[in-house]
Amino acid sequence: MKKIIVLLMLAAFLGLNVQSVLASEMGVVDLYRIMKEYKKAQEITATINSKKAELQQFQDRSNKKIKAIKNQLEKKSLFEKLNKEYNQKAMTLNQEVETNLMSLKNIQDKEVLKTVERVAKKRNLDIVLEKATVPYAKYDITEEVLKQLNNSYKKR
Repeated sequence: MKKIIVLLMLAAFLGLNVQSVLASEMGVVDLYRIMKEYKKAQEITATINSKKAELQQFQDRSNKKIKAIKNQLEKKSLFEKLNKEYNQKAMTLNQEVETNLMSLKNIQDKEVLKTVERVAKKRNLDIVLEKATVPYAKYDITEEVLKQLNNSYKKR
């Protein structure tokens, strides 16, 4: 009885036809987990993190150089020079990070959702929702989607 109530509430919330929801096979997928464990997404995330670390290292080295100088005039001059370099480097790295973030979005939109659709059709699921939005569903297809994505990525 609880399942039916939950399904009816979910259907009303999503604006779905109640009869079709009751007759549907519903599955869930954890998109957060997929984006965290999909090897292609992991590589892009690692690239983003290395760009951020590169900028932090530059800032740390600059701070050490500035602290080492005793003369205030030299210190100010070096600070201005390094600040200018930092800003240029930050702009370049931020553009690269933005490009990588767009790649992650494209992966989710193109690869992940198409794979979810294939798995859902294979399992004869009528509805697949994000796992975080559903308190209970009979089928969780996350593992199968991840396996297909990682296997297809290895082949490339």
